[in-house]
Amino acid sequence: MSKRVLLSCFLVVLSLTACGDDDKKETTDTGVTPDAGPADTSDVARDTADTGPDGLQRTTPQDGVDPNGYANVDEPASAGEARVGKITGEETGFTGIWAHCRTGDFKLYNANIEVCIQSETTNRFEVFSGGKLVDAKRAGDDRDEVLDFVMPLVNAGTTYADSVEVIRDGTDGGAAVLQVTSHDIALAHLVGLSGRSLGEPQGLEIVTEYRLEPDSDVVEIVSFYTNPTDGNRSFFVGDWFGFGDRAQLWTPGRGLGAPGGTYNWLASLSEGRSYGWIIPEGEARELGLTQQGLPWAGSRAQRIQLAAGEEGIYQRWFAVGDGTLASIQELSAQLRSDEEIAGTRRTLTIETEAGEPAAGRSVLAARDDQSVGWGVTDENGEVTLLLEDGTYDLTIDAWAGAQPYEHTLDVSGETHTVTIETPATLKLDVADADGGEALSARVLIGGGAASWSGPALHGSLELPMAPGTYRVVVMRGPEYDSTAIDVTLTAGETTTESLQLSRAFDTTGWLAGDFHQHMEPSLDSEAGVEARLLENASVGVEVFASTDHEAVTDLNALIAAYGLEDEITNLPGVEISPLETHVGLYPMDYKADERGRGTVPLAVVDNAGEPTKRYIPELVDIARGLASDPIVQLNHSRRSSSGMLELVGFDPEVGPDSVDDFRFTTDFDTMEIINRFDNTCRLFADWSGFLNTGHRFTGLGNSDTHGLSGESGLPRNYLHIDKAPGEVTHADVRGAMRTGKVSVGAHTFIDFADDKLPGDTLTIDSGQSLDFPVRVHTPNWAQADHLIAVVNGEVVETFDRSSQAGEHLDFDQTVSITFDDDSWVVFFTYGASPSGEVSSSKPVVGFSNPIYVDVDGDADGDADAWEAPGARALSLEAVNQFCN
Repeated sequence: MSKRVLLSCFLVVLSLTACGDDDKKETTDTGVTPDAGPADTSDVARDTADTGPDGLQRTTPQDGVDPNGYANVDEPASAGEARVGKITGEETGFTGIWAHCRTGDFKLYNANIEVCIQSETTNRFEVFSGGKLVDAKRAGDDRDEVLDFVMPLVNAGTTYADSVEVIRDGTDGGAAVLQVTSHDIALAHLVGLSGRSLGEPQGLEIVTEYRLEPDSDVVEIVSFYTNPTDGNRSFFVGDWFGFGDRAQLWTPGRGLGAPGGTYNWLASLSEGRSYGWIIPEGEARELGLTQQGLPWAGSRAQRIQLAAGEEGIYQRWFAVGDGTLASIQELSAQLRSDEEIAGTRRTLTIETEAGEPAAGRSVLAARDDQSVGWGVTDENGEVTLLLEDGTYDLTIDAWAGAQPYEHTLDVSGETHTVTIETPATLKLDVADADGGEALSARVLIGGGAASWSGPALHGSLELPMAPGTYRVVVMRGPEYDSTAIDVTLTAGETTTESLQLSRAFDTTGWLAGDFHQHMEPSLDSEAGVEARLLENASVGVEVFASTDHEAVTDLNALIAAYGLEDEITNLPGVEISPLETHVGLYPMDYKADERGRGTVPLAVVDNAGEPTKRYIPELVDIARGLASDPIVQLNHSRRSSSGMLELVGFDPEVGPDSVDDFRFTTDFDTMEIINRFDNTCRLFADWSGFLNTGHRFTGLGNSDTHGLSGESGLPRNYLHIDKAPGEVTHADVRGAMRTGKVSVGAHTFIDFADDKLPGDTLTIDSGQSLDFPVRVHTPNWAQADHLIAVVNGEVVETFDRSSQAGEHLDFDQTVSITFDDDSWVVFFTYGASPSGEVSSSKPVVGFSNPIYVDVDGDADGDADAWEAPGARALSLEAVNQFCN
């Protein structure tokens, strides 16, 4: 996985990398130990046993102020005004996948900036309550949000909001102030993952004030910590700064990327947006989350030691910049007494050799091997950096096909122009060879200094590229053959190519689906929701579930915005992900106001106020009672730390009745057999054990993709639903899943030449044989070499691909099997990984779901009359060859 260490990296001995996903990383020691007190970092944290900064006191409440604040927060603030009040309208003014502001939350704003602080409740899955700053922007900016949140840190936990109320609404001409009364508590997500929190709560009473002055670009945040106990308390405070996947983190002296070491401010940067987290003095240390790839910086900024009844204070600022790093650098220097503004604002114009502005180019400035400035050029090719006079090394984003451009720039005046090469333009039109209709497709471009891949939406792609000669490959998943051409691109010119894709095999009556995918709402994925949708469309996925960790995601509005309603259907879903087991749920009702936007929370606060973990059986029971009636899917159950069967030591030859573990359940509709390919054979054996004991789970293959490498729908599930993709209902998907009418394949598709379907129950006499006319299809860039027939967990026939096999039909084999008892039959196929112009690290593999055979019964198609064979020894050596 790309970032799946989440908050459990604090546990040191546990890491979700082990139970996670693509591109596994080793965990790093965060320096935090799971006890009541934090590690000693007195060398980097300001130690305060008194009341904190001189003169810093609680705000005096405004006479007669309404606790809900200013009544009309839809009314803009004028210069010299600051306001705060509860949002009562349906529109909050904050939009996009990263917006968490809701009706009933508080808007704190002036003529310059607007921020949202949640009320007592929250829709975040990471925490138990609100009172945190979740959205921010410049006044009047209507672009989608990019900030995740800023919330108080207490040791390795946060705060639980008991009340949120306005104490000054700004109508007296001064600051607007929102006050959150709270106590310390563990992070909900950490409790839900592991059942543990790092250290016991300190029992603190905490009051946090969010203060905004008129015409200011910063929100002052001040927390007051009171020790109401009879004992002494020593604890760290700071903030969880969630900069989000759509932004980059900047640390002074280090530049873009993970902070490491110590710092006194941080910046969050995205195109046109900039935010800052600033402490008044001293230095903070990051807890190691960013080093793991998470879009959070957990900063320990100050250690407070309190005797009984004493109070400590922690002050910081949250800045909303003008979209430049320079604005955050300037604000930090203004707010901190030990810092000076380094340099002046310089405008750099990046233009092509033809004199055209180069918009959307990332520009990084370095001096003496130290990054000092960064930004993205606007539509005029301009970027503003805070630079001193001198010589700088610039790194500028290149056009597709080239490596980043390197330039040396001598800075003296206010404006400078840097020239990069003029791009060529590649324009592609992709159509279906049968009928000529435009066809969304995936484009792979190689041959230049850097490769490129991406979607041609509705068959159209127009891409600026570095001049040169390239090999262009176009494909659309396994149902289509690929095609390729060579193109030579000339600077300043547009080259147009029209390509057609031919069907490799017919899937009429089947829909291709992927029911385990991740996007930016998952902490361990940076894949944008738009990019994920377009990737699915480009590779021919026709129905898919959004299964982000602990957060329900609904992409149907986005599907409509891209005009894909006829091509693809999305089922809002979620992956509930405690360390010991991951379970997919879909469809789910998207509920923007609730924790995880409608998820089943992993942890709750019980009646005694204690954080409590829920285990999988309870979570599944709750899911079964949801109005959306979701499919309950057992995910990657042999993965070391997140696989239920691995956890409980499941033996498929004995069956589930022998398992005695409170974390175990068999209440599933579906089970992933192909997820990580090297576990496929063990999972196939596990599935056989369940089927033999009457647990008729539908076997699936899902991508579990977290990145944007073109692997959406690899593997995929062919659901027998005779509808167009845009007409599919949730009931259609439930019906196919729960009756087992699914064929699974990576680069391949298994079906039957007659009217047999996976999930069917066929009735015959004892000793009678049945013919299974099995077909294995592949496109021109893949090949299946082996076909295996399995009955009740025993291989009964094996076949190798013959030289007479067709290009698209690797097997057209009638398999005759005689039955004496009730049985189930599955066909399994595999071959080498595609290695041509369409290459993949994932091998060809597929299987059919069972056909059930009722012997000497009166089932007459009634699945309830079929009797399971019973637990038994398995004989799957031929299948196991796939994994050897």
